[in-house]
Amino acid sequence: MKIRLLALTFILLSASFLRLQNLGKFGFWNDELYHVFAARSYLFDGTFADPVRGQEYKRALPVTLITAASFKILGESEFSARLPFALAHILFLAIAYFVIR
Repeated sequence: MKIRLLALTFILLSASFLRLQNLGKFGFWNDELYHVFAARSYLFDGTFADPVRGQEYKRALPVTLITAASFKILGESEFSARLPFALAHILFLAIAYFVIR
């Protein structure tokens, strides 16, 4: 039992380090920009405007809403836009560990 707990701890710490290292270092990728623009717009005026396309962006709405919540709590940055999904990835690893073992 102790070895399994140690293994899980090692896996989660390693994954956390690898996943969170340089999380906000690089600019947004193309697909991230759609959610960032829509999240900014949602916080500003309640719409999901996409200035690139000139229409509302409601595809993958939960992703946009999570990004908007992260912006509201942490401020607008690459790090805050990506953090909720990095944490979800780490949580998924813990769940997968228990399901697979």
